[in-house]
Amino acid sequence: MHRHLILLLAAPAAVALAAAEPAPPPPPEGWTSDGKVGAFLSSVVNKDAQTSRDPSIAGSTETVAYRLALEAGLDYRAGKLSFDQDLLGKYGRKKDEGEAEWIEDTDEVRYDAVARYAFHAPHNVYLRGGWESVFTGPEPEEHPFEPGLLKAGAGYALLMENLLPEKDKLELRVGPALRKRYGRDLTDYEKETETGLEGFARYERTHNAALRYFAQYEAFAEFEDFAHVTHLVTAGLTAQFATYLSAELGLRAYYESEPDDAPVGETGYDEWSLRQDTVVGLTYTW
Repeated sequence: MHRHLILLLAAPAAVALAAAEPAPPPPPEGWTSDGKVGAFLSSVVNKDAQTSRDPSIAGSTETVAYRLALEAGLDYRAGKLSFDQDLLGKYGRKKDEGEAEWIEDTDEVRYDAVARYAFHAPHNVYLRGGWESVFTGPEPEEHPFEPGLLKAGAGYALLMENLLPEKDKLELRVGPALRKRYGRDLTDYEKETETGLEGFARYERTHNAALRYFAQYEAFAEFEDFAHVTHLVTAGLTAQFATYLSAELGLRAYYESEPDDAPVGETGYDEWSLRQDTVVGLTYTW
């Protein structure tokens, strides 16, 4: 129990350390947007994907294939208010030699939105919501956008922007949250609403026009069972070689400790599952 809570409860300590630094200049006010669409050749490596409780990892296979991707962000800054929205979609298929059909290889869709009020910059209160799913569910029905995970939370956030050139953002959050899984293939137990404490940390940076990267950590512990903790780690790096040619490295890792009331024989708990992506292809950014 304690080893899982260390990462979750470390967020407030990190907040206090970061808050001791002088606040950087505020970013420009108003709406800003960015995005990317791309078509890639990809290489996917995974670990324990068959038993993973993360839908995106569970739907991946080790292969070389093609992939389509979309990333979009829409942010707003006005005085003490800030509002960020992020949309991510990835879908890929493979075709093995000698096989007649294309097989789904990579499948992920995610939307996150967070609103903040800076009561004493860089200190904020926040309200956020999120959704994670896949474009097509498990065979044979392959229901669209099932299974999925709905998330909401509120609490304290520390937000620091433009610490380093050309552009960057550091955000730490901690507060109460709720989560609910949905999907026709899930059991009633899996679809129960969970309430607990969430921790969040993310750093992203645009180093220059040719290099961008990010790292993100999310944790959630149930109020009714603090030994039941989920951890999600994502990271990525994009290198732009030419106007429309880029390479990307991506990582998604998931761990969920077994809850006290888990059904006997339930798989996927107490083990890390991960997906590592390497892609090269054509992209258009704005």
